[in-house]
Amino acid sequence: MNANARMKALLDKLGSEPVELPQKLARIASEKLIAQEGCYFAKSLYLRKGRANLAMFPDATGYECFVNHIHVDDYTEPHSVLGQLRMALSLIDQCRGCWLHSQSDQLPIRFIVSCDESSCTFRFHVIRAGQKWEADDLEGYAEAVLVA
Repeated sequence: MNANARMKALLDKLGSEPVELPQKLARIASEKLIAQEGCYFAKSLYLRKGRANLAMFPDATGYECFVNHIHVDDYTEPHSVLGQLRMALSLIDQCRGCWLHSQSDQLPIRFIVSCDESSCTFRFHVIRAGQKWEADDLEGYAEAVLVA
């Protein structure tokens, strides 16, 4: 796991309170990944992608991050950033567990959580050589960023 200083400061405030995912997030975490256009997506997120397609992005990783993108505050209560971050971390744990056990080819997946003053986002992509969503220097981001 890698995090910038802003994220580390938020993580220090979290504590170890257990969190149960809301039903809609738990359902996404338990979905099998589907393969489309050489990319992998949570099925429910793929069905909401609109007209987006691989040709619109510089690479498969960018396409996956666009589609596999969740605004945590759309699914959770409370709406504090720390509450949302707690949910995003729980989502990582549940997704990792479900997807590692359900995928026969054991896809290596990268999870990215970012938080600003009012919201957190969660996204993921398959790890591919020569492709990366986030910058090498996480400190360059204005928001708190965690990569797992």
